[in-house]
Parts: sequence; structure tokens; C-alpha cells
Amino acid sequence: MKLITNNSLFHLRDVFKKRSYNELFWAYVFISIPLGWSTIFFLLPILKSINYSFTDFALSKMTSEWVGLKNYIDVLRSPFWWHTIWISFKYSLAVVPAHILISLFLASLIIKFKNKVQSFFKAAFYLPTVLSLVVFTAIIKWIFEPGSGFANTIMQSLGFEPQLWFASPDQAFWVLAGMTWISGHGLGILLYCAALSGIPDSIYEASELDGVTSFRRFTKITWPLVRPTTIYVSILGLIGTFQVFDAAFLITRGGPLNTTYFVNYNIYNTFYNQGLFGLASAMSVILMIIILTVSILNYTLLSSKVEY
Repeated sequence: MKLITNNSLFHLRDVFKKRSYNELFWAYVFISIPLGWSTIFFLLPILKSINYSFTDFALSKMTSEWVGLKNYIDVLRSPFWWHTIWISFKYSLAVVPAHILISLFLASLIIKFKNKVQSFFKAAFYLPTVLSLVVFTAIIKWIFEPGSGFANTIMQSLGFEPQLWFASPDQAFWVLAGMTWISGHGLGILLYCAALSGIPDSIYEASELDGVTSFRRFTKITWPLVRPTTIYVSILGLIGTFQVFDAAFLITRGGPLNTTYFVNYNIYNTFYNQGLFGLASAMSVILMIIILTVSILNYTLLSSKVEY
């Protein structure tokens, strides 16, 4: 039997040290890439916006002076600012709960199929999220054209009166919400499929033996066990709905009668059209605080009874 000498042990220790140093080096290299990207394109713009929010920097003079909290006071005193906040908040209430329920319902249907069929439906539902928002918005605009759009053509062929859709103050908001109802569930379905696949079949089998109805199985087993996923999906939904911009910009331009004037579109107009960079930066900072606060409240309320 060959004995291991001290020299051999020292050699092995040096080998492991070199290997660990090499692994650490490449780990830091790969970490530095997304970290540098986030710093350059996210952290620095946020810090720059916070700095601009305390100045009167505007496109008309291209100079800035320190004004303290004046921009924040002007924003908070503006009735139109609170109108845009309410429009965005109402949009969140209309979209996020529906998004959660539709995603969970579709995921519960998809998870029953075999792996290949599951993959097909997951890809099919995720495809609209990959599609360019500009292209998708153009399609929706063509469908709901107030004059001779596809939706009005179908309605007239069925004997109904044509609708104004995006030209109606009562309908424009809900048509934009409907865009999300039919297209924005890809990521939610993937997350819920992963959560549902992690629930043991033995729990459902035991409930069937006890004569538990399908509704009670959902409310007492499925819903509590997917609550962590629901928290994540709802927070993503809240952030996304408060940042909605494309549809308002490409279709309604905030109209009619400011019924689709979302807060992000308000910030865009203040920044690019009015050239009030300092005021727009203050709006962005306030919006960031609102989104952070709402997300924390949402997490606190939903995570109070999480089942793991």
C-alpha cells in the first residue's frame, strides 16, 4: 500500500488552490458583465434623473440651476398628475387580477398534457411576448379601427351597430386593457406551470379519496401552494402596468379626453415635447417611489399566508 507523503498533500492543496482561484476569476468575469451593464444603463441613469429632479434643467436654455424640492412640489400639486396616476392605477386593477387568473387557469390546463404537447402550448402562449409591441399594436389598431376596422366589419355582418372603439372615451381604456387580456400571459403561464408541476400528485389523490370537490381542491390546495408564484407574477404585473406606454403613444395619444393618458406617457410628453427635463425627472422619481411602495404592500399582503 502506497503511503501519501506530506509533499503529496501539499501538492494536492496547491492544485485545489489554483483551481479555486481560477474558478473565482471566471466567476467574477461573468458576474462583471451583467453588473457593468446594469450600472451603465440602469443605475447611472437613475442617479442622473435624481440629480436633474432638483434642478430646473430645460431644453429651452440648456442650463440648470438648483431649485431644491420645487419640481416635486409642482408635480404633487398638479391635478393632472394625479389624474394620470389614477388612470395607471385603474389599468393595474383591470389587468393584473385578470392576468393572474387567466395565466393560472391556462397553466392548469396545459400541465395535464404530456411534455411535448406542454412545450407546444407554452411556446404558443409565450410567442406574443416575443412579438414586437409596435407590430402587435398596429394589428390591434387595424382590428379596432373606428371606421372600417375588422371588429366593426364582423359586428355589422352580425347585425350590430359599429363602435367607435379607440375614438370613444368610454371604450378606449377597456380596449387597451383587452389587449393585455389576450396577449400578456406568456411569462405567467410558464411560471405557473413550473409551480403546478412542483405540487405532489399524492396530495390531489388523497383529496379525491376524501371526496373533495374540484373547487375546494383549487381553493384549499392549488391556490395556497402557488401563492409565492402569485406574489411574483402580481409584482411583475404591477410594475408593467404602471410603465405602460406603447399603446397610448401609438394608438390613442392619451385620448380621447385624456382617458388613456397614462403616467408614463405624461412623463414622456413633459420630457420630450415640453423639454422640461427637471420636472420630468421629478415625475420619474415619484413614480419609482410609488411602484416600490405598491410592490412592497402587495408582497406584504400576499405573503402573510404563504405555504411552502
